[in-house]
Amino acid sequence: MRKLIAVLLTLCLLSGACALADHGEADITYFDDISAHLTIQEIKFSEAGSQLTVTVSGFAKIFEYSGGFPSATAAVMYAVTDGEEIVNNALYVPEEGTAKFIFNDVTKMPDELQLLPTRGSGRVTMWQAGDPVPGAAVIPEELAGTWSGTGTPKGGGPAIDLTATINADGTGEYTFVQSGYTESYPISVASADNSFTVDVPADNYLSISKVEGTYTLEDGTLLLDITTTFTTGSTYSYTAACTKEE
Repeated sequence: MRKLIAVLLTLCLLSGACALADHGEADITYFDDISAHLTIQEIKFSEAGSQLTVTVSGFAKIFEYSGGFPSATAAVMYAVTDGEEIVNNALYVPEEGTAKFIFNDVTKMPDELQLLPTRGSGRVTMWQAGDPVPGAAVIPEELAGTWSGTGTPKGGGPAIDLTATINADGTGEYTFVQSGYTESYPISVASADNSFTVDVPADNYLSISKVEGTYTLEDGTLLLDITTTFTTGSTYSYTAACTKEE
C-alpha cells in the first residue's frame, strides 16, 4: 500500500496535478469560483505531544451552513510522510481568515504538506522538506550547538546538570539530571526576547505544567534563568551557566 501511495504521489507531482507552492504560499480557487492567496503562517511540531499544527491564512469569504453558522470547511490538508498520508479538515475562521489544521499521533515532521480546496482547484504542495519552516525561531548563529553546565537552585537544594542542544531554527532538546533522575524534552528558543520554553508532555512523571525562562550569551557562556511550574501551582527556579561542547 505504501508503494502504491508513493507511486501515485510521484505521478501527481510529475503530471502537475499537485502544483508546487513558493515556500508556503499558493494561489487557489475554492468553492468553485472564489480565489485566494494562502500563506502558511506557522508550522508547529511537538515531538513530546506527537502533534503537528499548521496555520494557514488568506481565506477570503465567509460561508454559512443552512443553520446560519458563519463557518465552513474550506480546505483539507494532507501531511505526507514516507509515502503515507494523514488527512485533516479545518474550520474556516471568518474573523481572521485563518484555518488551523491539527494532526495528532505525528511522530516526526512530514515530508510534504499538501492542501486540497473544498470543491475547487486540485491539490497544491504548500511545503516540503528543505523549505524554511514558517513561524520557526531564527537565532544567532553562535547560539546553535550543544551547551552543558550546572544549575543552582535559587532556594537551595541539589545541583542540576543541564544539557541543551539548540538547532539553527531555534528548536532543540533540553535535558536535566538531578540526584540521579533524568528528563529530556524538546526546547524552543526565541531571539526576539531572549526567551525559551520547554515542551513538557502532560503525563510527565514530575507533574510539571511548564518550563520556561530567559537566556543571555556573554563571552562564550550561555546563562540561563529557568522557572519550572508544577500542576499544583508551585514553582522551582534556578540559574545555570553553560559552555558549548566542541
